[in-house]
Amino acid sequence: MPDSAANGGSPTGRWAKVIDHTRCIGCHACTTACKSENEVPLGVTRTYVKYADVGTFPAARRAFQVTRCNQCDDAPCTTACPTRAMFRRPDGIVD
Repeated sequence: MPDSAANGGSPTGRWAKVIDHTRCIGCHACTTACKSENEVPLGVTRTYVKYADVGTFPAARRAFQVTRCNQCDDAPCTTACPTRAMFRRPDGIVD
């Protein structure tokens, strides 16, 4: 939905994130790549993987949720992710 009031009459986009967390395997490659590429200091994490154990035995599993900043022009997490759960869309947004 364009918002022209905030930009002096020029339309701007509003974005929402939709993430397929079912593809994440919890490898933390995105976390490591982000820290390395952006020289993130020790004790600081801009991308991290949370997990929750869901279900009960024998149908128990671990679900992962990637939380990240999405502010890199050349996001290293997209090339580090082994399952392509994180990728750059044709319009440039890291998803």
